[in-house]
Amino acid sequence: MKNKHVLFIWLLFFVAIAFFACSGNTANKKNAENEEIADLTSKIKVKPSDALLYFSRAEVYHGLHKDSLAVLDYIQAVELDSTKAKYYSAAANVLFNMKDVRSITYINKALQLNPNDITAHLKIATIHFYSKNYPDAFKSINTVLRNDVYNYDAYFLKGMCYKDMGDTVSATSSFQTAARINPENPDPYLQLGLILANTDEKQAKLYLESAFKADTNNVEPLNAIGLIYQGKKDNAAAKKEFIRCINAKPGFAKAYYNIGCILIDEDSLPKAQRQFDIAVKHEPQYVEAFFNRGLCKEMQKDIAGALQDYEQALLLNPDFKLAIDGKKRLRK
Repeated sequence: MKNKHVLFIWLLFFVAIAFFACSGNTANKKNAENEEIADLTSKIKVKPSDALLYFSRAEVYHGLHKDSLAVLDYIQAVELDSTKAKYYSAAANVLFNMKDVRSITYINKALQLNPNDITAHLKIATIHFYSKNYPDAFKSINTVLRNDVYNYDAYFLKGMCYKDMGDTVSATSSFQTAARINPENPDPYLQLGLILANTDEKQAKLYLESAFKADTNNVEPLNAIGLIYQGKKDNAAAKKEFIRCINAKPGFAKAYYNIGCILIDEDSLPKAQRQFDIAVKHEPQYVEAFFNRGLCKEMQKDIAGALQDYEQALLLNPDFKLAIDGKKRLRK
């Protein structure tokens, strides 16, 4: 017993050493970053017209995910030296991620200075994709691929354009290429699974399982598998997948919502209502969940409760037709 007690004490000692070592490393890294910022700030005070100093400090801020500070320094670097494409490209990247319309100006300037700037071309392509300007999106994507034939982002974005256009054959090919280039990224597998869900169920599920294995923090692939089963009216299998979602990510509102929809079909209204309760608890802006909870209440003759949920759905989306019709139906 004494030896076991001594062993236990030594184990605690080593755990404590490991903990403090990790804490020390984190603290040391943070201190080093703060010192780097302080050092650059001091140098900027001495040389306030040195664009590279502002750019360097912006890079540190960006690495710390302090983009509101980073973008100020990037812009200052651009104003001090308008000849550096990388300054414009870095500013454009942060502004784009912040959904700031100024990003377009900086992207275009970066491309003027460096027509082969891959990051800038990808940002332009993404903007064209969201604007549904597919010809110009492909033009920018192909420029990237001429300079970098194995660029994962270019192939993935190409697949998204084809998918949006309804060309599933070309989309599949692009996503498969993206997956070969970066097999650790779950996004191409997810897209392939979604595309094949209605035509090749077996292959779709394999892709979706691969997507989940690549990133177990993202349960959307499991949700998609559940929806495949739900579409086939295989409620037991669908529930099993949605429960997998919940086990992996307890706050995933869609899984509770989908289970609730199945329970409505099975006439288990109180149980369905409970699932919608949980869904809106985890996602307070979930319009469809509020509506379906109201529908459960209406079917159980709780008119006041149903109206309250329909009204909440309309507060979130005034054009939600099912809730509009529900209110009209109950106020006749």
